[in-house]
Amino acid sequence: ATPGGPLPFINPFDIYCVCGPSMVFIQTYIGVSTTPGSHFTVDIPTQDLVIESNDSVDAFLFIDSFVPSDYTIEAVIKFENLPPTLSDLPNKALFLGVVNITGACVGLFFSQTDLGYAGAVNGAMQVLPNSQGIINQAEYFVIRIAVNSTLGAAYVYITSVTEAINIGQHLRFILPLIPYTSLPPGTQEGTHMHVLGTAGDPSKAWLDSICLATGALIPNLPPIANAGTDQAARLCQIVQLDGSASFDPEGQPISYQWRLIDAPVKSMFVFGGLDGKTYPLLVPTGFTNKFYSTAFGGLDPIPIVVGTDVLVVAGKPYTIMAQGADINGDYVQIDGFFLPDNLVNAAFKVIKQNGLNGSTNVKMTFLPDVPGFYKFDLTVFDGSLYSTASVSVVNVLESFLPRGCTPDLRFLWDYLSDFWDLVEDRERIETIWSGAAQQAATELYTLWQVEYSKSLRDIQRTFIRRWLHYDLFLREPFPEITKTRSVWRGVETVPLSNAGAVYAGQKLTLSIPFADDLVTVTVTTPGVLSPQKLAGELKKLLQAVDKRFNVTAVFFDPLNTSLNIY
Repeated sequence: ATPGGPLPFINPFDIYCVCGPSMVFIQTYIGVSTTPGSHFTVDIPTQDLVIESNDSVDAFLFIDSFVPSDYTIEAVIKFENLPPTLSDLPNKALFLGVVNITGACVGLFFSQTDLGYAGAVNGAMQVLPNSQGIINQAEYFVIRIAVNSTLGAAYVYITSVTEAINIGQHLRFILPLIPYTSLPPGTQEGTHMHVLGTAGDPSKAWLDSICLATGALIPNLPPIANAGTDQAARLCQIVQLDGSASFDPEGQPISYQWRLIDAPVKSMFVFGGLDGKTYPLLVPTGFTNKFYSTAFGGLDPIPIVVGTDVLVVAGKPYTIMAQGADINGDYVQIDGFFLPDNLVNAAFKVIKQNGLNGSTNVKMTFLPDVPGFYKFDLTVFDGSLYSTASVSVVNVLESFLPRGCTPDLRFLWDYLSDFWDLVEDRERIETIWSGAAQQAATELYTLWQVEYSKSLRDIQRTFIRRWLHYDLFLREPFPEITKTRSVWRGVETVPLSNAGAVYAGQKLTLSIPFADDLVTVTVTTPGVLSPQKLAGELKKLLQAVDKRFNVTAVFFDPLNTSLNIY
């Protein structure tokens, strides 16, 4: 667009979109107003609009444009010297927002610790929970707020530019809309950006682009990969991994890519070394994409499948995209600049992928060769964005059962033919029958292995029920049939020395069925006692010894001068 003309736009931002070379002239476009003075400069190498306040003056950028009921604001910003917190907003603040005088208003306050949500720079502000650490001051961020007035919601996306390019924008918050009627009177419709700092504590922002669109532009979300839960398997068992739980939030079809990213050191799928090196690029960047080692060359190099095999350095896997040699030696090259450029004698692994069957299918199978931990990851692609990798670990255990053994059962035929001597031309029949017997034996042996494997799950129950002949507990359906009841017999007595009716001081020695020793009680009630009163006296004395005693009657036998107690 020509300086001084209308604001430019780039689809889908149909209201305006100022970026690139247009940013140099943003202050000259119709509808754009800024704070007078030296608060706005243009950084020529980056073509960014640098907004700085170091004199307690509000450095504001205002774009006067029509704002529809549904809209999307997006800006690419790098922050410098943000306010430490949101507690001193009148003196130090950085704000970006949009005002619609007939509908909803949205805006964000930025600080080094938290983010705040408000409809305008002078409106009521609410600190957003769990917003710590979202913004840092070392890189550019894409800030997008999509407003849907029908749903009454604002979708807030905050993503670093690197992440936005690789995996898409990151939805951080879904917030309620703020009505214009809640803002201070006179707040203008349009886009507002404010930077406020002091001489001793300035605030600064690098604005790379700012755009406004009609409608709530919900960006394409990356698909979600799910490699399934971790599992354990026996050696020589085929392992299957299932990625069917992966999905795309928009419902787009997805493709799958499985990788083996770690394996035991003795596995044939792994080779590595300790002499890994990286070198700086011609223009030092701190990162490179070439990894050097003597293992990648020499007279007998280990073959590497470009585009498939994986390099693992410091625990991170990278797909190998090229292999070659230069003045520094033999190397492999990964996709992207992610390796530090100063590695010396670094440990590394190269993971071969030739053991995977169906690496681009929903379900992938793999046959491990040694016991140990195998780690896989799954990445899915929706045609536009890749998911973050989902990892699944398989613990392969040693199998103590021999596999692939075919018993030689020809002795059965030798035994039968020699014993009965009934068959002629035994050599031909022997061949047929011995083969059939070996086949049958193999099937029986396999079935035994399966049964044995199943028994490992419930070996305790097998020991108890089969070998110790101890059945599991079964509840008795009719307990009254098998319940044993105790029936107590009478108390045996020793004859008293006095057969009169006065028993005070008399001692009675009893032999009872539920005590090992004799029990002696002394009658304490004075005077003449009838048999009935004596029974009550004895009951009281005996129950003091044991609650189970119960005396119902006393009979006096005058012939042998004894008491019979019941």
